[in-house]
Amino acid sequence: IKDGLQTLYVRVNLPSEDCYSIIEVKLTVVFKIFEAKDKTVYICFDGEEDVAIDLKALSLDMLVEPLDGVSFSFFENEYDAELLENELSSQQIITENGNLVTKNFVVRMDDVEGCYIFRRLTVNLVNTVISKDNFQICDVANDSTERVVLSSLDNEINGGQTATVQYFISQQDAEDNLNPITDVNLFGNTKLYVRITSYDCAKVFPITMSLVATPIVKSSLDIALRDLCDNNNDGSELFDLTLY
Repeated sequence: IKDGLQTLYVRVNLPSEDCYSIIEVKLTVVFKIFEAKDKTVYICFDGEEDVAIDLKALSLDMLVEPLDGVSFSFFENEYDAELLENELSSQQIITENGNLVTKNFVVRMDDVEGCYIFRRLTVNLVNTVISKDNFQICDVANDSTERVVLSSLDNEINGGQTATVQYFISQQDAEDNLNPITDVNLFGNTKLYVRITSYDCAKVFPITMSLVATPIVKSSLDIALRDLCDNNNDGSELFDLTLY
């Protein structure tokens, strides 16, 4: 059956008789409202620690309607949730290591009248890391200074993690998230601090930048090649440009 008005036809006859009657039945169906939503949470950790979580506490705001008279149970998959098998404790400890550890749970919600619904709860443990912290910057004009647009370093610092990078002069500013900078005039070796935020998990790291000289070369070079052997007379020949 579906929500709304439906028309059914019922045929009635006696087992030993050929006579029968048909009746039209109008069926009005009104489903009880039971609404919930999936949820994804992010918890900061150091990449190795065991993290204790309370599934009941994390799932309370998944319920939209009704808000009272509902019990919660937890499972690894929807099959177990449907059959009420292999129920999990609300108190879980995640022991896996890594920079992004994901655990999926199925939350089943039952009301007092026997109606139920289940939704997915995804728990992510986030360890914010830095991929590169030492940079050599080309001194293009070899004048011992170079302006660096710091966002050009973002990808190397992130190393593929989903994160934003901010740059600061001091560690205190980075910790307090105050006075971020977007570029710097580099003279020799310079130390800055980056604040990396991945899924609301922020950490501060120092980075160093140093100027390296750009090779000094002629602006142009004319090479005249005469009387070269065209082996096999095919109109082309390998030539070693490193000779010049």
